Amino acid sequence: MALAPYIARVEEHYQPSADLVRWREYASLGLTDTAVFSLHERLKTERVRVFTQDWQLSRRLYEVGVDCVNVMHWRTPR
Repeated sequence: MALAPYIARVEEHYQPSADLVRWREYASLGLTDTAVFSLHERLKTERVRVFTQDWQLSRRLYEVGVDCVNVMHWRTPR
C-alpha cells in the first residue's frame, strides 16, 4: 500500500503514441518502455524508483541517472 499515496497525488500525463515513436529509444525499447523512459527527468526530480524486468529499459534509465532496479537480478543465481 506504500505506492497508493503516491499514485493518489501524482499528476498523469497522456503521451500520444505518434509522439513516442519519434524518440530514438523507441527502436530498442518499444512503445510502453519508451513512455516510461520519456519521463526520466521527472523520475529523477521526484526521486521515483523504477522496478522493471526489462534490461534495456533499466540500462537506459541508469545511464540518465534514474534510480532503477532490474528485478531479474533477484532471480539470477549467484
